[in-house]
Amino acid sequence: MGARPFTHLDDRYFRQYLSSLSVHYNYIPPSHSELAGGLLEKANELVHREVLLMMENEDYLNIVMDESGDIADRPIIKMGIVTPIDAFYNETEDSKNESRTAEILFEWMMKKVQA
Repeated sequence: MGARPFTHLDDRYFRQYLSSLSVHYNYIPPSHSELAGGLLEKANELVHREVLLMMENEDYLNIVMDESGDIADRPIIKMGIVTPIDAFYNETEDSKNESRTAEILFEWMMKKVQA
């Protein structure tokens, strides 16, 4: 079946299950298109602003990079930022099966951090 979390919201039985959890009021869960569209964008903007505010108040940031496979096992590069308060995912890029030297990774990281 694969990873399809938002489409589960359109499954009739899953929607009945969610509605049964809210017996005191009529809860109608959003459709996958509502959740994957406007609601997700609003939540992402809110979290992004909060993360930027936290990072601006820190004296030092640790940048963590890793190379692994995505869900289809294609090679990707991931970058995260770690503060004393929390760790935040920052960026992912398809490495297109190219070899990445330390210099290339450093240049990529600097572009992402300065953006």
